[in-house]
Amino acid sequence: MRDPGVLRDLPGRSFRVALGFAHSPNLAAALGTVRKEYAADASGLVVTVNQVGLLLGTSLFGALFLHRQAEAGAGAASQALRGTLLAPAGSAAVGALAGMARRRT
Repeated sequence: MRDPGVLRDLPGRSFRVALGFAHSPNLAAALGTVRKEYAADASGLVVTVNQVGLLLGTSLFGALFLHRQAEAGAGAASQALRGTLLAPAGSAAVGALAGMARRRT
């Protein structure tokens, strides 16, 4: 049996790379237009919204994983995880593209 190597973690790697590309331009755009006297409040608000988004995303994708695992049966965690990782990787890629498009304008 052939080991897939790097391809096995491709969805996870693409998720992390896309998340990095998406976060920086969006943060710069959000805080770049705020007056200096409101910078601390705006930064706190951005971090709070980011944390809530992470919480909701983790809950959503965790529920998706558990649902896929229950459908696939016992011992199918890797299959469920592979399918579940495609969803956040896709959403992170969309976020990265949106951040890059916003940066160009």
